[in-house]
Amino acid sequence: MSAKLEKLEKLASKGKGAKIIKFLKNKDFEVVKDAIAALGKCGGEDAINALTGLCQSTDKETKLAAVKALANCGGTYTLTQIGNDFIKEKDPDLKQAMSETLDTIRKRLKAAE
Repeated sequence: MSAKLEKLEKLASKGKGAKIIKFLKNKDFEVVKDAIAALGKCGGEDAINALTGLCQSTDKETKLAAVKALANCGGTYTLTQIGNDFIKEKDPDLKQAMSETLDTIRKRLKAAE
């Protein structure tokens, strides 16, 4: 495990989303992907806002990673955002990831009722 990945995991376990967000500007896309995944594990308002913003990325891999990460922490707001994006999305890989994320969030919200 790389030192950066280890740091991201530690920050996620402590709920330090704001500190993880700084890693999104890294030049190494692998670090960015790890930061996106860590935000999904971290949850919280900062993480969800950052991930929702990344869902608007023009980079398919970034968008795909953000959609998948939101499955772990998204809520009602995320359902609305991804649902709206799902309607407009043309890429089959992204549509599939969005559908899976929406299902996961719905199940988690229903179980919490």
